[in-house]
Amino acid sequence: MRALQHSARGLAIGIKLSTFYSEVPIELHNFVDTITYRFLVEDGSPLLAYWVSTHFWGNYAEVNYDGDALRSWSNDIPSSSQDELRAQARRIEFTLGIPA
Repeated sequence: MRALQHSARGLAIGIKLSTFYSEVPIELHNFVDTITYRFLVEDGSPLLAYWVSTHFWGNYAEVNYDGDALRSWSNDIPSSSQDELRAQARRIEFTLGIPA
């Protein structure tokens, strides 16, 4: 939760802690910003996957329940290859259901 709050700081999007947990993708948004998150289990390990996007940038991360980052990237930093961009898009679609 702290990792998601850190990535989304400065956005005017509230998260209700009483209904925060979800095994299906949840989208929260205001006029220009979006947070999409989901709790899932992969290879027996529980994790939180989330995508925080604005007009200018987007951050994706997967963190374990201790807050350690398992995967993360930001689209405000140019990727090294088209293959890497495609792999990132496939991962976001797999975990959060956001089409590439």
